[in-house]
Amino acid sequence: MYIYVGTFALLAVLSVLEYFTRKKIFFYAGIVFLTCLAGFRFSTGYDFSSYNNFFDRLINWDKIFDGSIDAEPGYLLLNYIVRELGMNFSTFILLFSIISMLLLAYALNNYFPVPSIALLYYYSRFFLVRDMGQIRSSIVAIIFLLALPAFKKRNLRNIILLSLVGSLFHIVSIFIIPAYLFVQIVKEINVPKEIFLISSSAFVGIIFFFPNLFRFMIPDRYYGYLSGYYAQGSWIFNPVFIMQLVILIGATIFVKNNNTVFTENFNIILSLYCLSTILLVCFGPLATIGGRISTIFSTVEIFIVPIVLEKLFKNKFLFLITFILFSFCIFILIFIVSGAYNSYVPYNTIFFK
Repeated sequence: MYIYVGTFALLAVLSVLEYFTRKKIFFYAGIVFLTCLAGFRFSTGYDFSSYNNFFDRLINWDKIFDGSIDAEPGYLLLNYIVRELGMNFSTFILLFSIISMLLLAYALNNYFPVPSIALLYYYSRFFLVRDMGQIRSSIVAIIFLLALPAFKKRNLRNIILLSLVGSLFHIVSIFIIPAYLFVQIVKEINVPKEIFLISSSAFVGIIFFFPNLFRFMIPDRYYGYLSGYYAQGSWIFNPVFIMQLVILIGATIFVKNNNTVFTENFNIILSLYCLSTILLVCFGPLATIGGRISTIFSTVEIFIVPIVLEKLFKNKFLFLITFILFSFCIFILIFIVSGAYNSYVPYNTIFFK
């Protein structure tokens, strides 16, 4: 556990240093550290054994496409190439971590004035579960971040292209296309729209308490997500849904409604975050499905939270203290209270198996 708390402390220090000096070296130091933390792990994190099993089963080219391995062909192809080059699964994990974190670094560096701030929140909210666990979801979420400029420019061609590329790693990437349409339909987001859309979605979500009604529509591969552990979602009582709802409404009230220069960028981000919250409560009874679809769009939370807190706290020191404390609370909620830490403790590395 100490390594995860220590990583938070390190990233917090780096974010403070960059905030006051505006030197990107502190941001890149954080990226390198997280790359090593994820890339050199061994038998640590969600789905590690499953992904290792996928790698071991890729004994020939046909395994990529014959459907015998429960993963998308793009992800399997990368595994196959690494395997054919004579490298092992640990090497694949390292290479995948390097690619993911480089793409994340590009997105944060281009979209946020102090990227270390966003990186600290990303670590608290997403990194451990995604980049050290469900790595296919991680790469799709980062591809979604890379698509944000296309949302602003209304470049549907690039949206479709990036969505299809992402779908080679995880099928949920396809939802980036309807997300674009959602943003165009909603246009300017406001509290009444948010309340109406989320309330309506919560009502629609009642049907998912009875998955057998639409079981015939679901491909065989996904049957398992409609029952048992995967279908024990808390719906409107889901702590993550409640947290997102509070952040969404708060951001709209404290930033949008009190800002005469409310930008198109922030409106798009809030609309996408609203969509994430809608999906989370609509598919709420089906915990795994709702979580995996909505989490892609909730990634914009790494931008929303610091913007809201900086709006509320004009004093730089007070802003940093509040932001770091809030991020640490999110870290505790997502990683510790949820019980996720059980898959990460102890932290094992390839150097000390």
